[in-house]
Amino acid sequence: MRTYRRLVLLVTLCALLALAAGRLLPLGGQLRYVDQIDTGLVHRQQAQRDLERAMLVDLNTADAQALQRIRGVGPALAEAILAHRAENGPFSSVDELVQVKGIGAASLEKMRPHCYVGDGGAED
Repeated sequence: MRTYRRLVLLVTLCALLALAAGRLLPLGGQLRYVDQIDTGLVHRQQAQRDLERAMLVDLNTADAQALQRIRGVGPALAEAILAHRAENGPFSSVDELVQVKGIGAASLEKMRPHCYVGDGGAED
């Protein structure tokens, strides 16, 4: 697990360095050079949002291992989230995590920046 996290961190840092340099942007699975013009800024901002979203965990599709990437979620809590999703259907908002046994308001606020509700939920 540590090796996986280190790899994710390394890839993230490399992507952020490329974005900071303003030279390469991931667009459609390919890298392309962006001219240093106003539209380049728009592309860099969109790429940053895409990168941030790629690092988040979708509560409605994540397995136990992916859920453990969320701050404060270990194996037991990941299983509780999966059990809640199996019994009650997909989450419609991140706020519904408080319905999972073991997650309170303080835990939710720590977890919120690391997850989102995708397919099957009301918000994306």
